[in-house]
Amino acid sequence: MAIQEKTFEKSRDLLEYLLWESAALDQKTRRTTIYRGHANAGWRLIPTILRSDTEPVNTLKNRLQLADEQQVWFEFQMLRSFIYACDEAGVIVPGDSVKFRSRNLLDREFQKYHDAPHTWPGEDLAEAMALARLHGLPTRLLDWTTNPHIAMYFAASEALRRKWPKGQKLAIFELKLDRNVYLDSLPGQIRVLQVPGSISKNVAAQQGLFTVHPVHEQKGEIAVTKGLEQYISPSSRSSIRKLTIPVEECLGLYKLCRDLGYGAARLYPGADGVRKSVIEDQWYLAADARVRGHA
Repeated sequence: MAIQEKTFEKSRDLLEYLLWESAALDQKTRRTTIYRGHANAGWRLIPTILRSDTEPVNTLKNRLQLADEQQVWFEFQMLRSFIYACDEAGVIVPGDSVKFRSRNLLDREFQKYHDAPHTWPGEDLAEAMALARLHGLPTRLLDWTTNPHIAMYFAASEALRRKWPKGQKLAIFELKLDRNVYLDSLPGQIRVLQVPGSISKNVAAQQGLFTVHPVHEQKGEIAVTKGLEQYISPSSRSSIRKLTIPVEECLGLYKLCRDLGYGAARLYPGADGVRKSVIEDQWYLAADARVRGHA
């Protein structure tokens, strides 16, 4: 399915659309909408473990054409290493126990994914994968939020610190979901993973959840990287839209988010969020001065 695009000229127009029209459509259609912000509208909806520019984990992968079961083995080893490393740091892994490890982390237990890679990741490993993603490990999870303000903040704050090629736009992705995808979706299709807020203060503050990128090919077939929109069937009640504005509007969008109380100190609870907030405000001032200098 192609991504529909709706263009706005001003940040306030985008805000008003997300607050009113989008919410009204959800009530009418009985669907659920989740949001994701990109500083560059040209970026595809591809998770970190599948991106060609993710370093260093993709350095070896990019030299090889991996079959699906090899790609899944690569991801399994990464996740298993993360779980074992949590022991050294005293970090609690969701669902962890001796039984969990014997049923999920031994080489022989990987056989079920080797034989049917489209079933990866299984339900038992999904929350551990979410924890890993929240702490920066490349996975096949994409971060989303149920709150459009938060998606706007992430798009704007990232855009503030980047160069703006002429004509560039930033984007808020609006994914309207058939509510069945939370429970009833089949392996090989888009699944939505909503984890308990107790896993991380960040996921609670950011009203976060994830889409699980499908493994679509079968054993022995070369793993192909596709954008999330390509897994949405035209006959599905789910749909995806990209809401774009000129990237220079990140200044107005960031200020609107801050005025509404959405900033790093709120979305990353703790001293690190406070530090991030102070630095982002400086990025905002520098970007504002750059724009005024060109005016």
